[in-house]
Amino acid sequence: MSFNISDVYMGFWYDQSEEHALVRPKMTISSEMAKFLTAFLVMYVTFASSKLWDVIAYLIHFSRQGLASERGRPVLRQQQVTLKNSVSPGTTTHRLLKIWWVNRANRFSTRDSLPLVLFGTLCGIGCLAAGIFSNNIIDISPAVKVLINSPSCGSVDHINTSNPTDLSMGVSQYYLDSLAAAVTYSRKCYNTTSTQDCGPFAELTMDWETDWFAECPFEDSMCIGPAIELDTGKLNSNKVLGLNSKPKDQIMLRKLTTCAPILQYGYTAIVASDPSTTTTAQPLSGDQIVMNSYGPSRRNLGGNFTWGVSEYAANSTLARTMRMEYYYHGMLANLSTFSPIPELNRSTGDGTLCFISSNALSFVEPCDDPVFAAHVPHYDGADNFTYYLGDRATGVIGCLEKYQWCDPSTKTCTSIGNLADTKDQVAQVLNPTAMQNATVHMLTLVLSRLANIPFLGSKITENLVANQKVNGRVQFPLPNNQWQVEVQAWHGIVMKLLQEGILRWVLGPTDPLLQDHLLPPASPEQAALCRLLRIQPGPGIGVASVTTFGFFFVITAGSLVILASLFVDNIANVLSRWSQTVRAKQQAWIEDDALQLQRIAYEADARVQEEVTGRSPGLIWTGRNEDVPGVEGSDTVLGPLPSPEASPEASPEAVAPIITEERTFAEQSGKAPKRRYTL
Repeated sequence: MSFNISDVYMGFWYDQSEEHALVRPKMTISSEMAKFLTAFLVMYVTFASSKLWDVIAYLIHFSRQGLASERGRPVLRQQQVTLKNSVSPGTTTHRLLKIWWVNRANRFSTRDSLPLVLFGTLCGIGCLAAGIFSNNIIDISPAVKVLINSPSCGSVDHINTSNPTDLSMGVSQYYLDSLAAAVTYSRKCYNTTSTQDCGPFAELTMDWETDWFAECPFEDSMCIGPAIELDTGKLNSNKVLGLNSKPKDQIMLRKLTTCAPILQYGYTAIVASDPSTTTTAQPLSGDQIVMNSYGPSRRNLGGNFTWGVSEYAANSTLARTMRMEYYYHGMLANLSTFSPIPELNRSTGDGTLCFISSNALSFVEPCDDPVFAAHVPHYDGADNFTYYLGDRATGVIGCLEKYQWCDPSTKTCTSIGNLADTKDQVAQVLNPTAMQNATVHMLTLVLSRLANIPFLGSKITENLVANQKVNGRVQFPLPNNQWQVEVQAWHGIVMKLLQEGILRWVLGPTDPLLQDHLLPPASPEQAALCRLLRIQPGPGIGVASVTTFGFFFVITAGSLVILASLFVDNIANVLSRWSQTVRAKQQAWIEDDALQLQRIAYEADARVQEEVTGRSPGLIWTGRNEDVPGVEGSDTVLGPLPSPEASPEASPEAVAPIITEERTFAEQSGKAPKRRYTL
C-alpha cells in the first residue's frame, strides 16, 4: 500500500512501545528539516566539545599549577602553556607528544607527560563519540517509525460483491489487493533471513509456535493422522500489532489454528450432474459430480452436500483448484457457507474445510501426502514418460481457528473460543476501558473480514505453495508433508493480513468511489485509533524521526558547557577575592596565554634595548590581567621580536640579568609573585 507525507503525523508524539520513558518522546519532521537539524547538531556538538576542552584544560592547569610554580622542570612549564593555548584535545595531545619527545632524555618527562597524553586522547575519543551520538538522534533510515494521520479512517462497506457493478467490483478488488500484499510480504519475510521487504509494519514478522502432533480439532475419527497447531501466543496490540495506545488501553490477542487432513471415506457420493446439484454454471450432459458430505451448503446442493467436483473438470483441467467452505458462530454465523455435521461442529472455534483438487496435473513421481496423494500411473506417449495422477478428485484439510483476548495490565483473559463468543466475553471478563473496547472491535472486524483462512480461497494460485513447483501441466516432486507446508504458509499470510487489515482500516480507501461507502469510526475511541498506528513508511516518503530527549539533552548539556567556558574566568576572579591560592593560579592561567607571553617578550626586549642603547622604546602595555593585553597609543608600531642570532646586542649574556617579570609591579599591585621566566 502506498503512502505519502500527508498520511504521516508531523510533530511531537510519545512512542508507547519503548521500554524506557526517556526515549518515548519523538518528533516527526520532514527530511529537509532533518538535513538542517543534522548539520546544526554536528556544528553545535563540535563547538560545545571545543568549549568543554577549554574547561577541562583550565581545571588541569589549575590543579597542576602548584607543580610548576617558582622553579620547576621545563616540561611542566611547557605543558602549562600548551594547556592554556589549546584549541582541541587532538591538537593539544599532539603538542604534548612533541614536548615529551624533545624532553624524553629527562627522567621525569614520561611521568609528567603520559597522564596528560592519555587523558587528551580519551577526551578526543569522547568528543568523536559525542558527534556520532548526535547523528543517531535524528533517524532518517527507511526503518524510521511514524504515526499515521489519516483523514479517511474506517472500513469499506461489506456489500454483496457478487453483483458485477463498478462498486461491488471495487470493493472486491480492495480486499483482493490486501490479500495480494499479504501474500507478497509473507513469502518475503517468513522462512527467509532477510526482512527488507516485509511491509510498512512496526513489527516486520510475528512468530508462532508449532505443535506437529496436536490433537484432532474435530471428532477424532475425522482426522487422518496427527494435526498441526500454530499458536501465536499473546500478541500485544502495541509491540506487535503497531498501535500506540497507553499501557492501560492495550489489549492482547492470541490466535490458535489447528489443522488436519479430513477423512473422506463414507463422506463422499457420486451424483449425476444437474442444475440442482452442480457446482458449475452449465452442467454437461452425462457428467458426474463427486460430492463431499460434511454438512449442507447454502448453495442447496442437496442432502449434506458441502462441495463437489465435476469428473469432467477434474480430468480436463490442467491446473490445481481450491475451495474454502466455512462456518462461524454467534453474531458472525450469517457469514457461514455451510452447516457442519456434528463430527465437525465445534463451538470452541470457527471451522474451515479446504478442498484441494489436483485435477489433471501430472506428477513426475508418486506422492504420499494425504491431501496431495498421487499414485495412479498415466503413460504419456508424447513424452515417453509415466506420470502419476491424483488418487482422489479432492483432498480435504480441516482447520479450526480459536481466539483469546487478554488485558496486559490485569493479566486476566477470556476463555479460548470462537471469534464471536470471545469478543462478547471481553466486556464481561476483562472490564475493558473504552479504548480497549474500540481496539477489540477494530481487530474483530479485521479478523472476520481479512485475517482468516477462508479469505485465502479468494486467490487460488498464489496461496498454494505446491503450485510453485508446477510447470505447465507437470507437478514436480512434493514432500510427504506438503499439507503441513501449506498450513504454515497460510498462517504466515493470515498474520500479514492481520497487519495489512489494521493498516487499511486506519488509512481507509483511496478510491473516491469507495470513500463514498466508507464506514467511519462509530465512537470517539475508534476515531482516536485513526491516529494511533505506528508504521515504517520506507524510503521515499520524506520523513525523519527525532529522539526528543537526546536532542534536548545535547542542546542543554552543550549550552551549560558553553556558559561554563565563557564564565570560568569570571568565577575564578570572584573566588580570588577570598583565596590567595586561587588568585595566584588564576594569574598564572592569564600569563600563560600566548598574547600575554608575547607582551612579556616585548617588554623584556624593550628592557634589553634600554640596557644596551640607553633609550626606552616608550611602550606602555595595558591589560596585564586580561585575556588580551594592549598597547597605549594609536600610532604605536611593534616590530618583530629579535632572536639572539639576528641581534648580537640581545645575546643571552646581555639578557641574563633580566630573569623576572616586573616583580616590582607585582609587589605594588598586591598580586601573587610572578613566575620566573628565562628568556
